[in-house]
Amino acid sequence: MEIAQNLGGTDRAIRFVLGFLMLMTFVFWPFTGNELWLAVSLLGIVPLLTAIEGVCPLYLPLSLSTADPKPAAS
Repeated sequence: MEIAQNLGGTDRAIRFVLGFLMLMTFVFWPFTGNELWLAVSLLGIVPLLTAIEGVCPLYLPLSLSTADPKPAAS
C-alpha cells in the first residue's frame, strides 16, 4: 500500500533544513552531559525522514496536505 504524499515543496524544504540542523548539533556541538541535547539532536531524524518521503504521519489523521493537488484525469 502506497501512501500519497501530503507535503508540498516548501514544507519539505523547511523540514529538511530543520532536521539537518538538529542532527548537526549532535555532530558539532560538544557533549555537555545534558540528555536534552541528545534528544533534540536525534529527534532531527523525524523531520528529515518525513521530508525525504514526502509524507507526514501526523497529517494523515487530520486530513491535512500541503502538497499540490493533482489535476483531474479527463
